[in-house]
Amino acid sequence: MATTGLILIMVLVLLGAPVWLGVLTGSTIALLDWGFAPESIISTMYHKIASFMLVAVPMFIFAGQLLAVSGISRPLIDLLSKFMGHIPGGPAYAVIIACVIFAAMSSSGLAALAGFAPVALPMMEKTGYSRRFSIGLLMCASALGPLIPPSIYLIIFAHLTEQSVRELWLAAFLPGFMLAAFLAVTVLIHTRRGHYTPPPSATWGERWEALRRAWPVLLLPVAVLVPIYRGWVSPTEASAVAVLCTLFLGFVVYKELTWRKVWEAAKETAHLTSMIFLIVASAFMLSTAFTYKRIPFKLTDFIAGAGFNWISLPVVIILLFLAMGTVLDPNAILMILGPLLLPVVEQLGINPLAYSVMVALSVEVGVLTPPYGLVLFAGVGILKEEFATIARSVLMFYPALILGQFIIIYVPQISTFLPALVK
Repeated sequence: MATTGLILIMVLVLLGAPVWLGVLTGSTIALLDWGFAPESIISTMYHKIASFMLVAVPMFIFAGQLLAVSGISRPLIDLLSKFMGHIPGGPAYAVIIACVIFAAMSSSGLAALAGFAPVALPMMEKTGYSRRFSIGLLMCASALGPLIPPSIYLIIFAHLTEQSVRELWLAAFLPGFMLAAFLAVTVLIHTRRGHYTPPPSATWGERWEALRRAWPVLLLPVAVLVPIYRGWVSPTEASAVAVLCTLFLGFVVYKELTWRKVWEAAKETAHLTSMIFLIVASAFMLSTAFTYKRIPFKLTDFIAGAGFNWISLPVVIILLFLAMGTVLDPNAILMILGPLLLPVVEQLGINPLAYSVMVALSVEVGVLTPPYGLVLFAGVGILKEEFATIARSVLMFYPALILGQFIIIYVPQISTFLPALVK
């Protein structure tokens, strides 16, 4: 019966059932067969998601949904283009920086994509960039959202693996900016190959006017992140600050937010949060089943016996995440595969902070991978483009993301520097 339950997980997922349903059904059948009481299973599920830390997840999702419709994208892009638009590659650099700033406010890649697409794509095409290049850059730059603090992925991963959210956010800070720099290098190479006509340099009067319009947006990441790193508030309390500040910007400063938009954002937040929490609960059940059968220890012994080491194992892990990202929900990959492999990588001497950051990035790169990357399909709806166009657009920035994965895991000092500095 236990074996049947575990096989049922794979069968249901392959048949297209929601991942949480397959994992929860199979895990529950296995645990019941091993003698676990039904009430203890239900109690464990409840207590694992009834966490103050996890309250930050719906709050940051809500902030991201609000930011996408609150009117902040236009003044932010306008400010960056006024200061950078006249230099070669300036409009593209402006998009990357704008996505980094947006990530530091909400951690939502899809919200950044939806918020910036109507503004950034016409701006880049006007200066001579192809639509394919513009789409690829926007898709990959917005993918930095789940990595750069306040990262929702890292909140969940910290909860699942009993790590510090603050430490993981500090660990992801420099890798996030490194990835942005790699995307900028890609832009530089592409710009030198092409023929682009950057707009004339803006006057200082135009720049100061753009800064006057955009400075409230620039303060939002400071209001969210500085109190956390100073130890004044918890990540959950900071998520509430993000929502309140976004409501203030949308209603009072830019006046583009309406109660109807707030309601739609709340509905989308409820949908995404319920899906994530169901996966979290089912992932804990699967983890319980794995631990009971000592799967992590057996996996560690198998990998050690197979001759893998700290050099070869990360390659296998990255390829595994990429392969799974083409067919599975990113939250399911993060919550099931990531914690399962953590004891293995620690046994081989791989830094857990670097591994955690690499997992967050690998999940996002996986769902950008053709032929079935889920974020690519989301991009079809947001950008109103054919799937093949979006998939080809992303591939030209793929080397930058893959290079980032390997550097993060093989040069752990990039991830450990800030956590060690603030201790």
